Amino acid sequence: MTPAERQAKAIAALALAALLALAAFLPADHPLGFPLCPLKRLAGIPCPTCGMTRAFCNAVQLHWRTSLRWHPLGLPLALACALGALWLGMEAWRGRTFKPEWRTRLMPPLAVLGLGATLATWALRLCGVGPFNPL
Repeated sequence: MTPAERQAKAIAALALAALLALAAFLPADHPLGFPLCPLKRLAGIPCPTCGMTRAFCNAVQLHWRTSLRWHPLGLPLALACALGALWLGMEAWRGRTFKPEWRTRLMPPLAVLGLGATLATWALRLCGVGPFNPL
């Protein structure tokens, strides 16, 4: 691995760690201080990721039930960020890619699973089904 690649991985690991640290200190139920969803404001319906920021912050702050009520994918996203920070940090520290075949095998199905879960959550939310907070 070149020094530039090591540096890029270290920066990415630090960015993910900083995101997790920021989420740990923001007020979990109103982290941004303003409404973010333009679809909600324009059309009156939640977008597929409505509540994700609140769910992510609650998950990082170990309020898992509240996180699941805001968006069921907040906890998996927080875990993915933590694992990604560790993985990238380890690669940067060791100077070599760790299990590159895992990345090429796992990333496409995980991306499809994440997209499918996001769209399924959105559909349930639009139908009024599920234990989600009304947004």
